[in-house]
Amino acid sequence: VPDQVAFRLDTPRWLRRLPPTKRKIARRLAEGHSTQDVARMFNVSPARISQLRRELMADYEAFTGAPVGA
Repeated sequence: VPDQVAFRLDTPRWLRRLPPTKRKIARRLAEGHSTQDVARMFNVSPARISQLRRELMADYEAFTGAPVGA
């Protein structure tokens, strides 16, 4: 339960820190859209979305101080 509470508090604060486009991409990925679909939505390559996914994960881990999925 403490992890769920931390997630619900941290995630909105973290998302607000992101630039608008990165925030939208993060939301689409969190909703379960595929890399291919998100790439099409934002007119970028799937490789760029994969790169952003890694960047977003690292940024979230730095923000929370805990590894994602821990």
